[in-house]
Amino acid sequence: MAVMNFPDPFITCCFVDDETIFVNLYHNHLMKHFHFYYNIDTNKLVGKVIDFSLGVESSKKNFPYKCFYNDEREEVYSFYRQGHALTINVHDESKYTIQKITDQDLG
Repeated sequence: MAVMNFPDPFITCCFVDDETIFVNLYHNHLMKHFHFYYNIDTNKLVGKVIDFSLGVESSKKNFPYKCFYNDEREEVYSFYRQGHALTINVHDESKYTIQKITDQDLG
């Protein structure tokens, strides 16, 4: 386990189509978020890996809690334990927004 007493995953993913999955993770020692798209048929990345810090409001006990794909808006929503919410464009992984939706820990 990356953080003691937290059985939750530090990597979450969701399908965006039959062969592509969205993957996001939090490297708790660097306190950085990473996300990318991966094609399971070709076993290759689609696009590039995006990484950034979640800022001073994040800690080493943060991690992505759940992610969902919205096929109408073609966006992925990722929610973090410490209240961050990300919206990521399916066609351009570098187009994303970050919001802090709560000051309370989720889960």
